[in-house]
Amino acid sequence: MSNFLYFERHKKIYKNFKPCFCPIIQEFVYFNADGIHHLLYKNRRLRSLRERYYRLGLIKYINPTIKNSKKLKIDIISIEKYFILENIVENKKYGKQKIKVVLIKRGNGKIYFLSVMRVKLR
Repeated sequence: MSNFLYFERHKKIYKNFKPCFCPIIQEFVYFNADGIHHLLYKNRRLRSLRERYYRLGLIKYINPTIKNSKKLKIDIISIEKYFILENIVENKKYGKQKIKVVLIKRGNGKIYFLSVMRVKLR
């Protein structure tokens, strides 16, 4: 599959996400263009091809992590509140892996998805 088709397929999956309820925060999480942009860009520059494949490959774990996370960390920076959720998922290729999802709330607004990453299991 070409790079273009891979990226477009994953962008389409992301764009079809509906708001989902996060039990640990007790609020809905929404998805906007900032989330997909953060997966593809860093500091307004396109991420490396390898990094984009890695980040887009984790899209399938975003909703399960939001819905099933038992661990929550909150960071407040100025008027922005960051919620960091962690969840263990099973992958055929890698086995068990820890997924971290970062959410953001600006002021009194809604909570939005910001980023997803894989974290080493300890």
